Amino acid sequence: MIANIFAAPILLPSPAILLHIFLVVPAFIAVAVGLMGFGHLLLGMRENQILNISIFIAIFFAFSLVNKNVLSGGYAASWVMVGGMLIMAVLLLAIISYLTRYLSKERIVTTIA
Repeated sequence: MIANIFAAPILLPSPAILLHIFLVVPAFIAVAVGLMGFGHLLLGMRENQILNISIFIAIFFAFSLVNKNVLSGGYAASWVMVGGMLIMAVLLLAIISYLTRYLSKERIVTTIA
């Protein structure tokens, strides 16, 4: 924005970038939180720091692999990339919601109380 301070037109991000920021990134945050919560409830709320770090690294690595321009300093989001990542996030959320059926309800209630 500072480079645009003296220019007449306002520079706005592309719609693909806006969709990526406001839809895809929160979906992946929900996936990370869901995976960490599932891990905590599955393992009985023990110390799961290694699990949390590995989930974070996997999601960050996935973001980096999808867009190879991250390593070269630039960032360009295409509609194909945004759509693919959104579909992947929705599929991961569906898998997490399916996996929660295998959690013991008794364990969940006793860990909350």
